[in-house]
Amino acid sequence: MVWRGQAEKSLKIGWIGPLTGPVRLLGAENERAIRMAIDEHNQAGRVWVEFLVEDDQYQAERSVAAYKKLRDWGAKVVFLNTYSAMFEVAEMARKDKVVIVNSIDDDRELGRLEGQVFLVAKETEDLAQMLAEDMLRSGRE
Repeated sequence: MVWRGQAEKSLKIGWIGPLTGPVRLLGAENERAIRMAIDEHNQAGRVWVEFLVEDDQYQAERSVAAYKKLRDWGAKVVFLNTYSAMFEVAEMARKDKVVIVNSIDDDRELGRLEGQVFLVAKETEDLAQMLAEDMLRSGRE
C-alpha cells in the first residue's frame, strides 16, 4: 500500500529477534503482533511507518550485526528481543540516538541500561517457564 506523502513523512522501525532456530517461538508471534499494529497505523493514514525485520536466531553476534544494518538503514526505533545482545546494542543505540524496545525481557540488569531503552514485559525469568512448557509440549528435552 502506498500512502500519499509516504516518501516525505516516514518513520523507520526495525525488529530483531529469533524467527528460526530453537527459540523461534519467542520471535514469530512478537514480530507478527508488531507488524499488525504498524499495518493498522499505516492504514489510518498517519505518518507512514516502514518496517524491516531481521532474524538473529537469538544469537547476540547476529543481533549486533542486525542492529548495525537497521541503524544504517535509518531506523529510529528498534525492537530487540535477544537478551544477551541488549547490553552492547543499548550502548551503540545511546550514541546513535536510536530507541531500543525489548518487549519480552525485563529485569534489574536491563533496568540499569542507560539511554532510550524501554522494557515492556514481565520479568525475564517468566520466559524460562514458557520455554520449558513449549519443550514439554513438543516432546523436546
